[in-house]
Amino acid sequence: MGTKRKGTSPAASGIRKKKQQDAAAAAAAAEAEAEAAEHQELVKYEDIPPMIRKQVLEDEELISELHKDYIHSKPYAHGVIYPLVEDDLMRKVWQEIKSHMVSNMKETDLYKVFQTGDLKNFDVEENPQISH
Repeated sequence: MGTKRKGTSPAASGIRKKKQQDAAAAAAAAEAEAEAAEHQELVKYEDIPPMIRKQVLEDEELISELHKDYIHSKPYAHGVIYPLVEDDLMRKVWQEIKSHMVSNMKETDLYKVFQTGDLKNFDVEENPQISH
C-alpha cells in the first residue's frame, strides 16, 4: 500500500505567506509607533528655546511636507525648516558674529581659509569678544 505524501496546497502556502507579511507589517507599525512615542518623550514642548517658532512644530501638514522634502532631497539627504527662527533674531546674531568674531588666515598648499575658534569650546574669560 502506498503512502500519501503530506504537503501543503498552494492556497495554504499563500495564506501562510500572507499571515507572515501581515505580522511583519504589524510589527513594523508597532515599532514606528513606539519610536514616535519615545521621540515625544525626548522633546518636551517646554524645553524648546523661546526663539524657535513653536507653531512650526505644531503644524502636522508642514511636518509631513518637510518629511517628504527630506526623503527626496538631492544630492544628499537634508532638510530645510523655514521659518524655524525669527528672521530679526537671526539677523542680529549674524551682525554680532561679524562684528565680534576674530578670525585668522590659515593657508596650506591645499586651501586658504579664515579660521575662527570653535564656538562650542569658547571660554568667555579667554575670548572676551564673545561676552556680548
